[in-house]
Amino acid sequence: LRDSIPWIIRILEAMRIPVVRVPGYEADDIQGTVAKMAHTANEETESYILSGDRDLLQLIDDKVTVLLATNNDTLTMRRDEFYAKYAIEPELFVDMKALMGDSSDNIPGVAGVGEKTAAGLIQNFGALENIYENIDDKRITKGAREKLLRDEKNAYLSRDLARIDVHAPVDITLEDIEYKGFDKGGLYRKFSELELNSFITKFKLEPEMEELF
Repeated sequence: LRDSIPWIIRILEAMRIPVVRVPGYEADDIQGTVAKMAHTANEETESYILSGDRDLLQLIDDKVTVLLATNNDTLTMRRDEFYAKYAIEPELFVDMKALMGDSSDNIPGVAGVGEKTAAGLIQNFGALENIYENIDDKRITKGAREKLLRDEKNAYLSRDLARIDVHAPVDITLEDIEYKGFDKGGLYRKFSELELNSFITKFKLEPEMEELF
């Protein structure tokens, strides 16, 4: 896969799809930063993020929609759809992840606390700080209280790990990444070189386009 990345970038450049990289920042930080640009653009501008990564659900707000790709379908996740599934606001999703963890992202969470318990705690108390400020509340079972106290440090660490940085220093504007169609000649050359004939057919590319563009 690593050897394929340079070729993927060349193909994307021929398709005139911007490739944005910032040293020291993960892809979801860049996605979040670009998506939130909708808030500083004109009133009509909205952002749509297409991904199978549920971490990006924390970015949902009144101008940002996540198109969540699953094995069976692509789910449109706006604020209402998110609330219908989790019964919390998207802004609190990182607090929920802080409790239940995520082994795929090496986020430890609170050992023994799953999605159902985490969601219930967030629904009752809100952010992580509020849960610990009300740790003796009778709505928190003895077992959950013991787990929360035992892994308090991990809970706060996990929230930091789960939170997407929406202030990555990307050196672009929305105008810079406006899509204006792909370079058909360049794309034909790249696909031909890689013998990706099915893509030549899919994009309706022809040899003479190499001379026209």
